[in-house]
Amino acid sequence: ELEGPDMAGLRTWCDSKGSGWIASKMGAEKASAWFSTKKWGSWRLAYLLAKLQRDLWHQGSAPKAAPKARGRGRGRGQVQRSTAQRSLDEDLPVEAPPSEP
Repeated sequence: ELEGPDMAGLRTWCDSKGSGWIASKMGAEKASAWFSTKKWGSWRLAYLLAKLQRDLWHQGSAPKAAPKARGRGRGRGQVQRSTAQRSLDEDLPVEAPPSEP
């Protein structure tokens, strides 16, 4: 069995349906995430993903949703462009659409 301080909250599984690594969340709110070697292609990648998930849970730094944009000017699917991108766009010549005969 795998042991050591770096293995806390991590374990492997292997059954007829597949194999891989399981990351477990400790504390009041218990959770687990399963990383299959079949899906991720290797034991190493499945291990790294499980370790990353465990570390995120352990630090309590799971990504939080970005705040919603307020105001006008950006509709659905539009992104805010940086000043550098806007200046690049301004330097490009604007072509008129072809006229129809």
